[in-house]
Amino acid sequence: MLGRRLGLQVSPDRVRVWLDGTGLVLDQPGVALFERRTGALLGLGEEPAEGSIEAQVLGGGWTQPELITLSLVVEHVLDRFVGLRWPFRPALGICLQGQLPAAAAVRISGAAVAAGAGQCWLVDGPLAAAVGVGLQLGRGDLETVIHVHGRGAEVAVLDGAAQLGAAAWQTGRPVGKSPTRQLATMLQEVHSGLTDRQTQQARERGFHLAGDLWRWPHLAAELSGWTALPVRVPPEPLTCAVRGAAGLPDALPPLMRSRSFI
Repeated sequence: MLGRRLGLQVSPDRVRVWLDGTGLVLDQPGVALFERRTGALLGLGEEPAEGSIEAQVLGGGWTQPELITLSLVVEHVLDRFVGLRWPFRPALGICLQGQLPAAAAVRISGAAVAAGAGQCWLVDGPLAAAVGVGLQLGRGDLETVIHVHGRGAEVAVLDGAAQLGAAAWQTGRPVGKSPTRQLATMLQEVHSGLTDRQTQQARERGFHLAGDLWRWPHLAAELSGWTALPVRVPPEPLTCAVRGAAGLPDALPPLMRSRSFI
């Protein structure tokens, strides 16, 4: 595939951008800043004290105003990091907290293509993290992936690129204490929807843990002890999802590469 790969991760906690060949080029709070008078998007960052600037947290529930803001953020990122510098239109993978309705996903991917992307994929945290971990999605092995962030977590059992089961947990404020018990409950919930054979395979393989693990240094050991399942933590868990978003064109099975969203 001609052109470069660009990954965008959007959540209420952080917005990250990954350029293949360069690495992490943006890591800012998940807050869009608008000029109150004109409604123009000024950029991303901390909520300001100035009365002339209005702030909107990204990804709280994907309401209609948030979808409009997401489109503007996608355009902003493409303009800032691509512009006219690349000879070919880049492939863009967008990792979102939770899945969008199909119509909304088509709208966002269309806005990305209109803003300069050659093709756009929208995925949730576990699938993006699975790609970032290095899992071969077309191989068909059953894999459980947990992606944690500052305001919750997502758990999914993946069979290739298809989800057999998923659960999400989101809070309206940053998570304080270690979410070990909450994640263990989510794992049990997801595995309960599998067949006996799938459950056995999932338990034998354990789970991959990625995301903002720096917040809870002992989370992997605690969760493994709580669930009695093997846990795998990648070398750079913080950027797994955004790296995976950038790597989607190479990781997706061939028949899924032509789809604009997942």
